Amino acid sequence: MARSRGASFAWLLRLFLAGAAVATLGLLYTTHAQHAVNDAPLAAEPPKPKAPLKKPDAASGCPAQGCPPRFWAPVSIAGVEHGDPRVSLCKLAFDTYWRDPSKTPMFRDLASASRCGRGRTGTLNTLYEDMRKKNIKPVKPSGFVFHESRVGSTLVANMLAAVPTNIVYSESAPPPAVLNHCRSCSKQRKTDILQKLIALMGASPTNYHTHLFFKFQSATVPNIRSLLDAFPETPWLFVYRDPVQTMMSHFKNGVGNGPCLRQRRSPPPATIKILKAESAAKASRTSPENYCAAHLAMLTSSALDADGSSDRGLLVDYASMPGALEAYVFPKHFGLSLAPEDALRTHAASSVYSKARGGRKAGAWESDNEKKERAATPAIKSAAATYLQPTFERARQATLSRTGGDDLVHFRDFAP
Repeated sequence: MARSRGASFAWLLRLFLAGAAVATLGLLYTTHAQHAVNDAPLAAEPPKPKAPLKKPDAASGCPAQGCPPRFWAPVSIAGVEHGDPRVSLCKLAFDTYWRDPSKTPMFRDLASASRCGRGRTGTLNTLYEDMRKKNIKPVKPSGFVFHESRVGSTLVANMLAAVPTNIVYSESAPPPAVLNHCRSCSKQRKTDILQKLIALMGASPTNYHTHLFFKFQSATVPNIRSLLDAFPETPWLFVYRDPVQTMMSHFKNGVGNGPCLRQRRSPPPATIKILKAESAAKASRTSPENYCAAHLAMLTSSALDADGSSDRGLLVDYASMPGALEAYVFPKHFGLSLAPEDALRTHAASSVYSKARGGRKAGAWESDNEKKERAATPAIKSAAATYLQPTFERARQATLSRTGGDDLVHFRDFAP
């Protein structure tokens, strides 16, 4: 019995081992076959056809010559009075600015849209010499735009910026830092800094850009001569407007809140003189209406003084815009010859609200001159007549003198 049980157990053990061997062989075969499949060379995929080249003016929305290039441009400058000033740079979004200048109408808007971040920094002279070593030939300034403030100067800048080959700076930060804050600088130092700074701002690395324009803050007008000394051959213009309309635009948020009052606590000597005040303290205590009118008269007087000693200036009445810009100022004063498509872009930019920034005011622009006239208070009208009207009349005479008797107003509704 014991022997029979032992034989049965041995038989079962052999049967189990045989089954295990078969299973192992099957597993090995399956694994080998899978490896063979995995290691086999894949069938070559047919090559993908190359994407057709997109025409820049069709697919990307760029003009036929391509999109404007970005380049490292100065966005701020510090330490202008002593040593080698330090400059911060950013690759500004010139490739999108021209498409709709009203979305980024001011330099701060363009810098924000360009996402500058930390950018780059360097000293002015080092950056200037580096530009020269790279054989980059900067675009020379083609025109300067000064203004009385709230008189349509942003419209001028936007129309110029709508041309892709134009580099346009609309109230950029670097030049005023030199013009207004280099108080202890000699004329030679200020001229040297301005010339190198403007060169860097026009240092487009390709031959794409052909013109360079600056629209300056109204606060730079009292120091306009410093810029003209540095660039005596550059044509410039000063935009002025009907006195009441200008003051109403400054006081659109209420009398007492206008930008024309920013220096009221510390009025400059020229404004004190216009007010015929005995001291700065008394000038600062005058009514908001009187101070605003005197401040605007001071700006216009500064422009008139500069015009008297320069043969490159032109004073432009807001009443002649936008048509006079297209028909006279750009082609005859700035020497800007526009291709038909650029003329259409410029004209299109003139028909929308210049500071829309893509908000609720985006769309067709409508004049509000009559509304301003009706809403003007007796105090505003009196101040305008007393302090601002005389310089307005002088500005109109300067326009006539420069144009041979043409006030340019008949160009107002010009269309290409």
